[in-house]
Amino acid sequence: MAATCGSDWQPVASSMHLAIVGDSFVVRLKAFIQAQGADDLNIPGTTVHFYGLGGASVYGHKKLLPLLNQAIVWHCDRIFVHIGSNDLCNRSVNPHALAEDLRRLAVYASFATPSTQVIVGQVFQRLSEPDPDYNRRVHHELCDSGIPPFDRPMQLRIP
Repeated sequence: MAATCGSDWQPVASSMHLAIVGDSFVVRLKAFIQAQGADDLNIPGTTVHFYGLGGASVYGHKKLLPLLNQAIVWHCDRIFVHIGSNDLCNRSVNPHALAEDLRRLAVYASFATPSTQVIVGQVFQRLSEPDPDYNRRVHHELCDSGIPPFDRPMQLRIP
């Protein structure tokens, strides 16, 4: 995988498949897009696949891995992962270990499909979040592994 650290994600003019994988934020994003009468994010030449599950987490009974595997099976060109907020609501979860395990999931996906760019999004701030520095820690973990974290707001273009 030839990824660099930072926010170098750019839409591709040719036919591309983008998978957005994660928790209820992904479920709500898909519902919002469909409520606008669109099928995807309206990125030219791009088909978007949503793999979301309310309550999904890195740990527990609603793990991210089955959703991530669906994106891998479809050989998507890019996989955007949004996960971690449900884990961080559980005060028994160690944020350092969570950042490392999220990095491992991203590395797993990049090795499973070497031509796929895996991008990990920031966790939205929540009042119940025990570690407000979590996003910086995940950014550091991912950069050390060559996985580009997505650290700027996604701009949606809805018709």
